[in-house]
Amino acid sequence: MDQRTRTQLPLLPALLRAVDRQHKDAEARITVARATPAGGRFLVAGEEFERCGSGQARRVYVTEVAAGRRRNLPHEEEAAFWSWATVEVLRHTGIRIEERLKLTHHSFIAYTLPTTGEVVPMLQVAPSKTDAERLLLVSPELAEVLTAVIFRVRAGNAALPLVSAYDVFEQTWSPPMPFLFQRRYGTEDRPLTRSYIRECLVATSQSAQITVAGDRSNGAPTTSEGSS
Repeated sequence: MDQRTRTQLPLLPALLRAVDRQHKDAEARITVARATPAGGRFLVAGEEFERCGSGQARRVYVTEVAAGRRRNLPHEEEAAFWSWATVEVLRHTGIRIEERLKLTHHSFIAYTLPTTGEVVPMLQVAPSKTDAERLLLVSPELAEVLTAVIFRVRAGNAALPLVSAYDVFEQTWSPPMPFLFQRRYGTEDRPLTRSYIRECLVATSQSAQITVAGDRSNGAPTTSEGSS
């Protein structure tokens, strides 16, 4: 594990650029598509699209003109957002995916420095494999990411939805909690799962052409469950 980390660490800048680019491009596509009438064409990041007719609620479909491929833009934008949020939170905190999935709105606490009296934001990380609770200082960069997550999950409401998460290791359900990493699935709110995060990150790695071996490839990249 340590060797794999050392091998792939130099590729972190490429991964950060990839998730940031995908996030911004996905936002731009869906914004322009919503303003484009059915049958109309538009360009985003050098790609040409044709807006399809109205579908189900919140669905925005387009056809990629060059490939003739139909694309679900809300699905793409959601995956791009959570890929970006996942990579940013993990790199700013060093926590594991399991710990990240357990973060709730209650994880934020205000700590008063005894020397100066200054109040600083802290992130409370619940125990996991190490069975030890931790407090991490929230940097301005991390605060920006977490604010974007909270804003998205709240969706204009006064508070985050309360959802129950299933612990695959303990095989138990948590009480309803305001988990930060949750999404709307059909007509209900659900916490993000490890498999969904894996899918998002694998897709990002493929787009950035980051392979399991920890190098860049000009051809078709390879990946596996172990790489996430």
